[in-house]
Amino acid sequence: MVMNGMNIGLEKLKAKTGSTSSIKKFRSFIRQISKTNYLPDYTISLSENDIVRFSIRRKFIEFDDLPSISPETLARGREIIEKAGTNWDYQEIHKQFSYQLLNGFQPEMLMRLSLDL
Repeated sequence: MVMNGMNIGLEKLKAKTGSTSSIKKFRSFIRQISKTNYLPDYTISLSENDIVRFSIRRKFIEFDDLPSISPETLARGREIIEKAGTNWDYQEIHKQFSYQLLNGFQPEMLMRLSLDL
């Protein structure tokens, strides 16, 4: 395993996934995934010698580069939640948002966060 991704042999990956497909079919699946490049957090490539490379797609934000939220914005957020009458816990929302920032902010997770509340 390396910092920006991972390499694994095709046969080992097939075994780890529990695939019952032939190695030829599994190779075809991996090639198709690498062409569509649909995995949200990783890109996949397959080398000529059947090494599958998973590379991290997104960049991580350094702690010192995180945006800060002004006290006025925090107060306004609290006010909006109180006026909305949703009974949402402002501190919990703030905690979840901060967690997302610290763990590599993913905009696609915002909808999921709002639904989890």
